Amino acid sequence: MALAAWLYDLHEHLFRKEASRERAELLALLGDTNHKKLLEAGAGTCRFSAFIKNNFPGTEIYAADISREHLAAGAKKADLKTIICPTEELPQKLPPNFFDIVLMIDTLHHHADRIRALESVYEILKPGGMLVMREVDRDASGFFGYKLIDKTDLIFSVLQGSAYRAPQYFSAAELKALLNLIGFSGIELRPLGRKAWLLCKAIKPISKLTS
Repeated sequence: MALAAWLYDLHEHLFRKEASRERAELLALLGDTNHKKLLEAGAGTCRFSAFIKNNFPGTEIYAADISREHLAAGAKKADLKTIICPTEELPQKLPPNFFDIVLMIDTLHHHADRIRALESVYEILKPGGMLVMREVDRDASGFFGYKLIDKTDLIFSVLQGSAYRAPQYFSAAELKALLNLIGFSGIELRPLGRKAWLLCKAIKPISKLTS
């Protein structure tokens, strides 16, 4: 529903100052993305991918999500290629070793199969490509504030007519161990903006021998 997409974006306006700082940190991590292929997986209304496209118009950007309405709202913000697809099934829609960057913002904890989602991202990343995530650290002091956010997600799910799945969060240590297990290297985790948020970067090695 269009209302669900509007409510999803309302959060950005309510916390505009903090969101601006967090996006600046994200851009600092990504660097110049012009002439690169970038996918935002679980893109919602494409707030982040549209922001990157508008700052670096030479970036070839794809946005994937399970909500047709959210992607339709995102397509109005910037020139993006949209794909209606869960993250776990992206290798069925896209070629392997295709993207320079995959972005997952507040999305991994919503997946039914988080391991398969990360394996799918690994498959479509180029060797040397970068996964960047924003996640919630369940061991952080501010974690319990996210219970309210989870209730908001429940409302969004009802508005969209979709089944609600309670988020499953990692600790920073668990997330790093899982990324290592899948094959990522160069893993960096650091606090971001508001309490309990993590900014994560991980690289798909050029050769497994170097991982």
